[in-house]
Amino acid sequence: MANRWPEDAAKEATAWLLLILIVLAVVGGISECGKAEAQGVEPTPVPALYKMFDYGTDYQSLHPEWGAVGSYQWVLWRDVNPARGTYDWSLVDANLAKEEGLRVTLPDGSEVPKPVLFMALASLSGAPSWAATFYDGTPEWVYREMGDRPTVNGRLVGHALEGCGLTAVVPAYESSTWRQAFYNMIRALGKRYDEHPQVSAIVVATGLDGETQMVKNWGCDWATITASVPGLGSGFGSFVEGAMIVYKDAFPNTPVYIANAPGGSGMREWTGSLANSHGVGLKPNAGQVDSQNHRGYGNYWGLWDPPRVYSDTASIFGETWSGLGGPEAYYWTYAAMLHYHPAALSVHPEFLSQSDPEWLQFVGAHLGVTVETTPDVWAILRDWEYPKDDWGPGGVSGHPGDWTFWLTRIDAEGSRAPRVWRATIPGAQDDVRSRQARRTDEAAGQPWISFDVDDCYVGDDWALEVTILNAGSDEFAVEYWDGTRVRSLAFHKGIWLGEPSEWATLVTTLPYAVMDGSLDGGADVRISSEGDGDEYVHMVIVYGNFAAPAATPTATRTTSPPPTATATPTTQPTASRVYFQAESQALAELSKRVNTLETKVAELEP
Repeated sequence: MANRWPEDAAKEATAWLLLILIVLAVVGGISECGKAEAQGVEPTPVPALYKMFDYGTDYQSLHPEWGAVGSYQWVLWRDVNPARGTYDWSLVDANLAKEEGLRVTLPDGSEVPKPVLFMALASLSGAPSWAATFYDGTPEWVYREMGDRPTVNGRLVGHALEGCGLTAVVPAYESSTWRQAFYNMIRALGKRYDEHPQVSAIVVATGLDGETQMVKNWGCDWATITASVPGLGSGFGSFVEGAMIVYKDAFPNTPVYIANAPGGSGMREWTGSLANSHGVGLKPNAGQVDSQNHRGYGNYWGLWDPPRVYSDTASIFGETWSGLGGPEAYYWTYAAMLHYHPAALSVHPEFLSQSDPEWLQFVGAHLGVTVETTPDVWAILRDWEYPKDDWGPGGVSGHPGDWTFWLTRIDAEGSRAPRVWRATIPGAQDDVRSRQARRTDEAAGQPWISFDVDDCYVGDDWALEVTILNAGSDEFAVEYWDGTRVRSLAFHKGIWLGEPSEWATLVTTLPYAVMDGSLDGGADVRISSEGDGDEYVHMVIVYGNFAAPAATPTATRTTSPPPTATATPTTQPTASRVYFQAESQALAELSKRVNTLETKVAELEP
C-alpha cells in the first residue's frame, strides 16, 4: 500500500521499490484490484436506502439526517396489461409522478432525483379480501386464451392446489403461452421506462413476491404439492432463466437484479451463476442479524452464498428480511448486509425510523463503493450465532467470523481474540453494539487483536478508529509498522475517553504508517492490551486519507487522564469521539533523532 512521506532514505527507497512493483503488476495484468470493473461497465443504481413501499415522501426535507432515501415501488401484471398487446401505464406513471421533483443528497454532497427501485410481478403472498393462500396477479385474458383454468374467489388462476384443508394459488409457469405473455409485458415496460430519470434499478420479479420461489410452506407443505404438478417445477425454472434474459435485453441502460434469496439451495446456486454470466445483479432479500443457513457447505448453498461467491463480479442489492426486531437487530442487520459490498439496499420502514441517524449515514457512505473508492475499511467483531450443522454432503451455519469491509481480523498466534456475548461484557449492557464483541486474552498469551488492510486500499494519511470498552483505567495501545520499526501509541482509559463502562471511540492518526503486513501474522495494525488487563473491542476502522475535524483540538499523550468531555450513555451508538493527532509527537521524535544524527556527524568531523 501507499504510505505517507518517508521518514528516512531507507523508507524512501522502499516506497520507490513498492511503486515500481505495483506498476509492473498492473502492466503485467496480475493486479487483483478493480477486476470487476475490467470485465465491462454495467449501469449502477443510485447508492441509497430504498424504503418499502414508498410513494412520494420527501425524505430530503423530512429527515435529511437519514441520508439518501429512495423509494421501492411495484405493480401487478394484471394492472398494466388489460388485453393482449395492450398496456396501461397510468398507475405506474401516477406513482412515479409522486416522486417527480424530489431530490436526495449523496455522501459526496451531490444532489440527484429521488431514485426508485421498481418491480412488476405476477404472484403475491396474499391480497386484501383474498381468501386463498397466495395470489395470482396474472391478467385473466391470458388464462382465457389458455382455456381450462380454475376459478378462485371469482378470478381465473393458473393452479388451485389443495392441501391441509387449504387452497393455494400458483401461476401457470409451465405454460409457454403464459411465459411469453409475461415476457412481452416486460419488453413493453423496458421500452417505456429504460433510462427513465427516476427509475434507478429494476427487479427481475419471478415467483412469489418477486423472489425465485413459487410458494412458501405456510400452513401446508406446498413445495411438495407443487412438485407433484406435471411440468410446473421445470416450467418455473425455464421462466426464471428466460426472465433474466428478457429483462436484461429490455433494460440495457438500467441495472437489473434477480431476487434469488430466499428460494432453495439449488435455485440460489443456479441463478447466481446464470445472473453472473448475463450481467444481472443479485438481490438477496434475506438481510438479518444472522440466520441458520446464512452460509452453506458442500452441496448446499446458503442464503448469502451467491453474493459471497460473486460480489467481485456481480452488483449486489440487498434487502431486509422483515421489519421485526428493534434497533439492535436493525444495527447488526445493516452490518451484515454491508459485508457483501452492496450497491444499494431496500429496507423496511422500521430500519429508517428506529435506527440511529449517524449509523444510517455511515451505511449510506459505504453503498456503491469499491475498495479503491471507499472512504475507509472496517471490521465489526463478532462470530456466528448459529454453529455449523453438518449432514455429510452438505451443511449450514450462520456467518462465521466478523462482519468486514476490506479490513480483516487476523487469527494468528498472539491475536486469537475470542468472541464474547453481552452477558460477559463488563459494561455497556444497554447499548445495541453489545450484542457481541471480541477481547484480547492475556491469560492465553493473546495480547493483540490484529488486522489486515486490503492491499488494494491505498492512502497517504493513515488513521485508525477503535470502539473500545472504557472499563477500568488500564492502558491499551494502537500499533503499526512505519517502515523501520513497530510504533506503539498508548492510551489510558478513563473519563477523558468517555463515559466509564460504556463503549468509547478513539481516533488516532498513524504517522508514517506502511501497510505492508510487517506485523506478526502478516498484520498491518493491531490493538494491544499492554499486559495490564484485557480489552473489549466492538469495531475498528482504518482511514487511508484521513482529515480530522477542523474544530478538534490536538490531543497529547499523557500518563494521567486529561480532563475532557464525556459521552452520554444511550441504547444507540453515540457520536462522541476523542481525536488524537499523533503527528506532533511523531515529528518531535523525528526531530530528536535528526538532532542525534547531526551530533554524531559533528563528532566524526575532523
